[in-house]
Amino acid sequence: MADRANSMYFLGLCYRNGYGCTTNVDSARYWLQSAASKGYSMATDELMAKEPEHVANAGQLATQIKAAQAAMPKTNIVNQYKKVANQVAASDVAGVYKGYLLKYDWSGQHIIEADSVTVHIVYEHDSIKGLWQEGANLQLPLHAKLTPNAFVFDKMQYSKINHYSKGKPELAIFEKARLALTNDNNAVYLSGNIQQFIPSRNEPAKPMYLALVRTVASTSTDKINITNEDGSLIVNNTLRAYPNPF
Repeated sequence: MADRANSMYFLGLCYRNGYGCTTNVDSARYWLQSAASKGYSMATDELMAKEPEHVANAGQLATQIKAAQAAMPKTNIVNQYKKVANQVAASDVAGVYKGYLLKYDWSGQHIIEADSVTVHIVYEHDSIKGLWQEGANLQLPLHAKLTPNAFVFDKMQYSKINHYSKGKPELAIFEKARLALTNDNNAVYLSGNIQQFIPSRNEPAKPMYLALVRTVASTSTDKINITNEDGSLIVNNTLRAYPNPF
């Protein structure tokens, strides 16, 4: 019974969002209501949501996606999620990066959210330290280990409102990232997959792709301090600014 309700729910999502089919409001409502009638709570929540998770004509999202593309090498296309093999040399990664964190639907075919991101990175004693700033309000210290296969985050988490959180912030735990550092026409790009876990739903977050371009690189000139919201020092490093592409 539970598997049947689950299938009805995902079929309703497909019709509501146009995933693999033409959008059909009536069919979406029918299948979501069918799943809800069997006690499937996520179907009930979806029926109460005013908008689907993928709004095809969202002008703001389209603008953000275009800006995210500018934060990546031209050979990388952001309109479809793809897995990246970790390719980052510790000696080269330090700096300040700006760009976007793109969230995809489960199919990886549609971007449903794009948030501006600024990441300050310092490499010290086999560890990555710095600051992660997402959107207008989210800011947390960056702590990670750089392994041969991934960035492994250490005790990084935040709460954020999303389509499924019913208007309340939902906890997301950073687990790991697989990133590639690329030089292209005198620009340095950091891009790849970010993996988060959602404890309230006991499941991974939807696929995410980080698209960043370096605006400040490590040199021996001009110091920058990275602090917590209370003003306490996280790290400091010597940096040189590049032109901001945004």
